[in-house]
Amino acid sequence: MRPAPSYRGTVIERARFGRTGHESSRTIFGAAALSRATAGDADRALALVDRFGLNHIDTAASYGDSELRLAPWLRGAGRDRFFLATKTGERTYRGARDQIRASLQRLGVDHVDLIQLHNLVDPSEWEIAFSPDGALRAAIEARDAGLARFIGVTGHGTSVARRHRESLERFPFDSVLFPYNATQVRDEAYARDVAAHAAELLPDKAAPIVTYCSNPSCPNSQRVAERLTALGYADVRKYREGIEDWVAAGLPVEP
Repeated sequence: MRPAPSYRGTVIERARFGRTGHESSRTIFGAAALSRATAGDADRALALVDRFGLNHIDTAASYGDSELRLAPWLRGAGRDRFFLATKTGERTYRGARDQIRASLQRLGVDHVDLIQLHNLVDPSEWEIAFSPDGALRAAIEARDAGLARFIGVTGHGTSVARRHRESLERFPFDSVLFPYNATQVRDEAYARDVAAHAAELLPDKAAPIVTYCSNPSCPNSQRVAERLTALGYADVRKYREGIEDWVAAGLPVEP
């Protein structure tokens, strides 16, 4: 068995995240993976976060025990080392207000860097969230009270690109998250929808975009890269073997 490589410093390149100004590692740790994890499993996963220099952690109130598993590690590793994001799936003001405060307690922190309206796609839920007594009001209140620094929105499904455009017309969110991968772009309707709205959601055509696979036989990174290039993005980088291929390519590693 080949021994695991030992990396020093930050292996993964960083880029500005949305309108926040934060230089986030291009690979963000999606803490949904900790939803059913034991304390030991969480410790092992978070040790890899530390080893590879990830500096952005994304969780949610609905991710099972994720926030609770992160709490002791954030205390030990140092809260300010990470851009910490969570999400509320509540749509009313009262529900979102209470859930945001519960997330802070579960995480053991006095603020998060980013509070996101979680999977805001359904038309009726969207209307509630943007109403005067909706979840957006609670997010703005949390930001103004110092409980969150920025406000974002996330979404899934084949209509998310159009929905995010509509959300941005209603409020200047600091970040948007939506899926764009080889599996989904096989859906021609979804691919067309993303193409129609990409210029608004990803306006900087010169920004570096990374696609990578876990092994050389995986064709998905190439497929996604071709789609992005066809949409006019000029700096699409393909690293089919992930982190090892990244390092072998001589990409920057911060000391």
